[in-house]
Amino acid sequence: KYLLGFKSSSALKCFFIIIGQWTNRYQYQIGTKLLQWSLQLADVIKNTDTAQRQLLRNK
Repeated sequence: KYLLGFKSSSALKCFFIIIGQWTNRYQYQIGTKLLQWSLQLADVIKNTDTAQRQLLRNK
């Protein structure tokens, strides 16, 4: 069996189990971080959008 282009082995399964446990443990923190990042990104996009509109208006 191939999983994501890797040959599924015991080492890979172990890796995924560790990642899974780590994700479960830090899911809340990761979630809040991602939320903060997406909000910041939205702000940046909004700001650049307004800046571009102002530039177009000034021309």
